[in-house]
Amino acid sequence: YQGAGGTISLLVGVGSRNESLDVSDGGNVTLIAGESTDPLSAGGNVNIVAGHGSSEDTEDGGNGGAIVIIAGYASGQNVRDVGGDVNITAGEAAVGKGGNINIFSGD
Repeated sequence: YQGAGGTISLLVGVGSRNESLDVSDGGNVTLIAGESTDPLSAGGNVNIVAGHGSSEDTEDGGNGGAIVIIAGYASGQNVRDVGGDVNITAGEAAVGKGGNINIFSGD
C-alpha cells in the first residue's frame, strides 16, 4: 500500500486491588510509530500519557506511571536529516512533588 499510515489509539486495562496478587499495576503499552520511506516525509509521531495512580490513600496512594521514549532514528545521509525530537511533560502530583524529566540527547 502507498500513502499515509494509519492511526492507532489504545487503552490498556485498569489495575485494581486483588487480594490474591501482590501488585495491581495498570497495563503497559509499547508502541512503534509508522515508518516513512518517502524522502521528504517523517516517520509517525507517538503521543503517550502514562497511567494515573488514582488511589487517594493517605498511607501510600497511587503513583503516576513512567514514560520511556526513544525518538526516531534518521537514516538520511545529509546533515539536514535529524533524529526525532522528544517533547515531554512530567506528571503532576496532588500533594507530593511532580515527576522528574530525565533526557538523554542524541549525538
